[in-house]
Amino acid sequence: MDKLKLAISTCPNDTFIFGALIRKDIDFPFEIELTMEDIHLCNNMALKEEQDIVKVSFGVFPLIKDNYKILKCGGALGFGCGPLVLSKKYKTMEELKHKKIAVPGENTTAFMVLKRFYPECTENIEVMRFDKIMPSLKNEEVDGGLVIHEGRFTFNQYNLTKVTDLGVEWESNYNLPIPLGFIAIHKKYIHLADMINNTITKSIEYAYKKKEKALKFYLGYLKTNQAEDYQLQSVSSMISGTIRDTENRLARMDFKLAVEIAKLGHIMASVYDVDENTMQKLQQKCVEEVKRVNGAIWFEDVYRYQHEQE
Repeated sequence: MDKLKLAISTCPNDTFIFGALIRKDIDFPFEIELTMEDIHLCNNMALKEEQDIVKVSFGVFPLIKDNYKILKCGGALGFGCGPLVLSKKYKTMEELKHKKIAVPGENTTAFMVLKRFYPECTENIEVMRFDKIMPSLKNEEVDGGLVIHEGRFTFNQYNLTKVTDLGVEWESNYNLPIPLGFIAIHKKYIHLADMINNTITKSIEYAYKKKEKALKFYLGYLKTNQAEDYQLQSVSSMISGTIRDTENRLARMDFKLAVEIAKLGHIMASVYDVDENTMQKLQQKCVEEVKRVNGAIWFEDVYRYQHEQE
């Protein structure tokens, strides 16, 4: 059996999504050589092209886009799930300017968002594993910490103060879900993308049907030595609530977008006459084009194509 190298993080998203695939609860025609690591190390593995399929931060995409492509499934984005800035001594971001702040990686989305909103707070950083940040804050080894993953829900156990929620700030500024991470596939395996997308979808569907099993799998991979602090019921409730909120808000955004597209379609149809044969050819071309570029359609390309037909 052929082998594919897969690297994901130990965060609840990845273990929930890939658990069924990793445990072989669903069929997959390849053997998996699995690496489960900190997201910072996953980003570095992608930079070195060490993995065939790898979970990475959106922040690293510009650096790997020539060698990896984004899969449609398995990504992490949403509302109410962004990174937090925590501190033991300080209460405001103004106080944290130029202070020593622990971050989970310079190529992580969390760091990119921090740098966008508070550049003065990124001048004196210390990169460390995500699960070491809160203990370092508690021991006052750093002044502030940029927290991701389960740290959003457990920081009170360390008597830390939430200085700001960068996810909320992102949503307030852009009215969009915060893009945290995605699953990348190496370009040499791009021909397998559709099959792997379908497999990830099946793995997610299995996790929903067997939610308690999926959560126990996540708890088994916690590297914070805090597994006893997690109750299946509360974690399950948190995941379900976050997913429902994100689904509802994305559905409203999709509805608004569909209305705008419908308006544009009616306006164009009222202005231009297009015969049925041309419409069918255009439909076929658009379907093929969207599949080929994974939905990344640019007006400039369409404009050039249309004028080449004149």
